Amino acid sequence: MITNTNSVGLVRDAVLKWGIKTNWYGERKPWYIYPVVAEIYNGFLNDIYAFHVKEARVLEAISFFIKNLIRRYKAYHLDVILVG
Repeated sequence: MITNTNSVGLVRDAVLKWGIKTNWYGERKPWYIYPVVAEIYNGFLNDIYAFHVKEARVLEAISFFIKNLIRRYKAYHLDVILVG
């Protein structure tokens, strides 16, 4: 995930919650989940102190990405294995 400077923590938490809620790791039950969130300062483009990024939008972005990724690979008749 990539987000602005002030939303790194929120995005990290949302990705972590999504991983747990969707049982991303299945039966493997890891002893930790380590989401990676990249920071980009875009304060010149918008007001990063308004905290526009919300957890619901992060979850929506993850869902959109996964659905479209799977659809794209199915279009090429490839098996998709998403590894956490």
